[in-house]
Amino acid sequence: MREDVRSFMLKNVKLAGKDADSFDEILQQDHLQIPEKWDDEITDSTVSPFSDKLIMFHAGFLVNAALTYYGASLGSSFRSDIILNYSKVFTHAMEAGVFSYNIMVKHGWLEKQPEAID
Repeated sequence: MREDVRSFMLKNVKLAGKDADSFDEILQQDHLQIPEKWDDEITDSTVSPFSDKLIMFHAGFLVNAALTYYGASLGSSFRSDIILNYSKVFTHAMEAGVFSYNIMVKHGWLEKQPEAID
């Protein structure tokens, strides 16, 4: 795996964990049940079964999906503490999107941002 792809993935796995924990804290404060995490599906393997290109395209898709969900949640919440938290994690997702885009352009996996048909 290329070092920039590995670094991107490791950084964002940690950041996603912190973002999830920030929502867990809100649920705990309100004495609500915290959903189960899927951490047990992550292996200790050091050899990737997928290409860096495929990994980055999926990461980019997940970032875009997260931005969509965070934006919808941000606009529909009435609680200021949750709105502030969504604003923070939305910013993290935007930064991840920029990094994933730059990595894909750097390696020639994406030539330019998609645009509307003329």
